[in-house]
Amino acid sequence: MQPMPHPELEQLRQRCRHLHEALRQTVQEYLFLRTELYPALQAKYERHFSALERQLQHLSLQAAQLRRQLELLWIKLRRGEPMTEQTLAWVEHIVAQEFSQLWERLHAAHSRQPHAHTTPNPAEAGQLLKLYRQLVKQLHPDAVGAETEAFRRYWADVQRAYQERNLQRLQQLALLLCHNAIVSEPDTLPQAPEALRRYVRSLEQRLAVEQQRLERLRAEEPFCLPLDDPSWITQRRHELEEQLRRRQQEIAFYSAQLKRLREYVRQAGSVSST
Repeated sequence: MQPMPHPELEQLRQRCRHLHEALRQTVQEYLFLRTELYPALQAKYERHFSALERQLQHLSLQAAQLRRQLELLWIKLRRGEPMTEQTLAWVEHIVAQEFSQLWERLHAAHSRQPHAHTTPNPAEAGQLLKLYRQLVKQLHPDAVGAETEAFRRYWADVQRAYQERNLQRLQQLALLLCHNAIVSEPDTLPQAPEALRRYVRSLEQRLAVEQQRLERLRAEEPFCLPLDDPSWITQRRHELEEQLRRRQQEIAFYSAQLKRLREYVRQAGSVSST
């Protein structure tokens, strides 16, 4: 005589199946946003605003550098230190050194092409190989025992990304394929009621975490931006153009202050020499 099944077991199993499906859908939506929709939205945003934003970054850094020069010079004046042309040149040199790395980073970011993939450094090369091996184990028929739909859909993309040393694309593929494998439903569920209850609680906790992560992503740019709204695009361009005008005004003001200070130093030097 077979033992009577526990009355709660089937209900718990149904709950497990429901949670696995909800978890799978949540993760897939997150990965779709991260790996497919994000590049498209980012490209759309850059088409509208990248030129203005690059100009704004350049002018903002230029204004900050001029402001820093004035700050140091005014500090010296308040201390009563003599103001000479050597002082002006020294402050300009010091500030240029302070800002040199910022300028390098800005120029590197602006010169980087979105589809150009240079030879990675040793750390990136190691990560590239690690991700490639991880994807091979996840996809290749020799590793999984059969030719899967994922293999037919993504294998050529994996090979192309590895050959082009496209670390970002390999990271996206690993996130998409390996994360999906992690959330797949196991072949067997716990049989004991208490173990099954614990498993359900763990799935509920993980689903809550994944749903929160998805909501945070939706609230971030560019997902939260109305990039298909012409009026918003026009308004955003006007905002950036207004910021550009303000930066240009700041640069003109700081430059005029520095010019007056240099003229004062020259006049003081000519008087003292006579």
